[in-house]
Amino acid sequence: MKPHFFIVIVWGLLPWNVAAQDRLIQFNGHAVATDAAATPVAFASVYNKSLGTGTVANHQGFFSLVARPGDTIELTSIGYKPKKVVVPDIGQQTSYTTVVQMEPDIHTLPETRIYPWISKEQFRRAFVYLPIPDDALALAQKNLDAELLAALGKELRDPDLRTKQMLQSYANSYYYLGQYQPMPILSPTAWMQFFEMLRSGAFRK
Repeated sequence: MKPHFFIVIVWGLLPWNVAAQDRLIQFNGHAVATDAAATPVAFASVYNKSLGTGTVANHQGFFSLVARPGDTIELTSIGYKPKKVVVPDIGQQTSYTTVVQMEPDIHTLPETRIYPWISKEQFRRAFVYLPIPDDALALAQKNLDAELLAALGKELRDPDLRTKQMLQSYANSYYYLGQYQPMPILSPTAWMQFFEMLRSGAFRK
């Protein structure tokens, strides 16, 4: 009688276990880092390994997906170690919310130095024949060279004065367009222009 009694007890409990495993709940979570500020892990990948379903957290680290009690939820994100969470049995409740802390995964890469020379021999040759630029004193002496300043003085003109002269000449030509331009009797410039016109024979015509 004892074996039959044991089979009856197991048979009575089996439907309850199957019903608990097939019951679906809404699993909500907030993925944050383990630092003091609890920085949200934005756009973390959330995968239910038991059901083969998944989702992606939003920019604040919140996510929600359907799961069963006992399912394994795995969270992954670049720069963080994978985190696994087992959905607990919450009884007759239909949703469960938790905070998932993810540990940063920092990898220190070895130092890499990049040189423009293929070999040490090329570096040695470039170092020996490398032209050394002038210092501040040498540059100042070059800028104060007398011949260079004299050449620049012949070519360069005051831009403001040159602009005023050109604008004035344009204004005079437009104002006296189609007529003779008057020559002030007391203007030295006018007298110079008059004698120049006499010397050139402009009035013979």
